[in-house]
Amino acid sequence: MDAGKIIEIIYSAVADLNHMLPTGNRLPVGEELKSISIYGPEGKLDSLGLINLISILEERIADELSTEVNLVNEEVASNDFDPFRSVTTLAEYVGSVVNNEG
Repeated sequence: MDAGKIIEIIYSAVADLNHMLPTGNRLPVGEELKSISIYGPEGKLDSLGLINLISILEERIADELSTEVNLVNEEVASNDFDPFRSVTTLAEYVGSVVNNEG
């Protein structure tokens, strides 16, 4: 899976999420998003925001890649690795899930 396409899908999902968030809680868009922590101790999203982002992201992947994925599973929940911490970790994780599902 092309990493650029995955980043594009993530940016698009964040743009959709931002429409749901109050102005002061919105995530930056585009390249600026790469420099922040999405979720975690220093993250910009709370748990509800993360759930919304994951849901939007799964829908975008289904629409744009014709692949149904589940980004939350037991492995992620029990693993020390948090794929939702940053755009880089999220893109790597989404790529591996899409490759395994596709």
